[in-house]
Amino acid sequence: MQANLNGNCVPATCIFNSADAIPNLSIGVSKINPATVQLTFDFIFIADDLIMKNLLSQGITVGKITGGCVPSLERSIQIISRNRIWLVSIKSNGDIILKYLSETIADTPSSVVNFLVTYDLYYYNTEQKQGFTRNNCTIGTSADIYTYVVPANTYMSEISVWDANQKALNDISTNGQNTANANAICLFFNIEKSQTFTKNCPPGGTASYTYVVPAKKYSSDISQADADQKAQNDINANGQNQANAIPCFYNAEKSKVFTKNCSPDAVSNTYTYIVPAKKYSSDISQADADQKAQNDINTNGQNEANNSPCVYNGCDITSLNGITLGVGSFVTQPSSGHYNVNLTMMAPNNNFWYVSNNIANIPSSCRPTSNKLIENVIEFATKTNWKISINSNGNIVLTPGITNGGPGDGGMAVAGKAISFSFEYDKN
Repeated sequence: MQANLNGNCVPATCIFNSADAIPNLSIGVSKINPATVQLTFDFIFIADDLIMKNLLSQGITVGKITGGCVPSLERSIQIISRNRIWLVSIKSNGDIILKYLSETIADTPSSVVNFLVTYDLYYYNTEQKQGFTRNNCTIGTSADIYTYVVPANTYMSEISVWDANQKALNDISTNGQNTANANAICLFFNIEKSQTFTKNCPPGGTASYTYVVPAKKYSSDISQADADQKAQNDINANGQNQANAIPCFYNAEKSKVFTKNCSPDAVSNTYTYIVPAKKYSSDISQADADQKAQNDINTNGQNEANNSPCVYNGCDITSLNGITLGVGSFVTQPSSGHYNVNLTMMAPNNNFWYVSNNIANIPSSCRPTSNKLIENVIEFATKTNWKISINSNGNIVLTPGITNGGPGDGGMAVAGKAISFSFEYDKN
């Protein structure tokens, strides 16, 4: 006999009684340790025996365990054997139920079935931990957080994992603070310390650095003075080196104007290349730092100028014949001799303003040198199709793609509405 977790006596050995429900089924039962039981299944599964297959699909009680191998609560284990999935359930009364679930590969032929199933008689806790701050340090000292850990599988339960975990948490609640007070080390921590160092620069140069050791970077279990001395030692060892790493001289801002490779009609063909102050440094002299900035200008200035976009003049559009243009009507010139037009207006509520009437004019500097016809221009709001004519005098005429005089008339489709067009043309 042996005692269970509740102190009750239970048989130490296991006894299995077969139900003889499956022909030639052999089941072995053994304890592999005081809390773990192993079942061995061995039989032949006949794929064409549909009656037995149907019974197994519903689950068959194949026998009963008595003695010290009966779990306090039901255990269910799923296992794959010879391309078939099985479910083994061990009830709290000792009944063993075998259930056939499915095949992993269709039409698996008849085969020997043999597999092992293990289950625990008890539930075990998962790892539990909590941090504690030692609360009995002397004045002026403090301790780091101490983590009290209850490893997994320290506590068992016949009820549930939650119950086993609760036992572990009770352990933490009972012993955590006391363990922290006994084991966490009370330490002194340094206060913040700083010192300014100056670099030995040539005449005219200056460089200084304030080296700071933050509070609590160093600790000591001896005294406050010892912790502070560690901080001072850090300053003494590293402060001057940090200052020496700072340059003595920085360049002043320098700039130069370069001529861009633009056509003569560009608004501006110049580009200013700027080297900001303190981009370059030197430990030799101010002149050396400034020369590095000048070298940057000499190397990169003209290339930057050549790669910067040229800017060309655009034009405002003038309305004609009583047409009201929107403020968004203008001509831009993204490149020399190529123009983009945005034209917005309030269309009159009649059919006399399009086809032959000039509705707007482009100033001379943006006019084409010959008449232009731009087709398949889509009006933004109504999605109607238009042709736009621009003559060499800059006059603009709009012609709808449909002009049948009826309800489908493209011009009448926009009558009385705010309309807008975007199109392009070249000067030549």
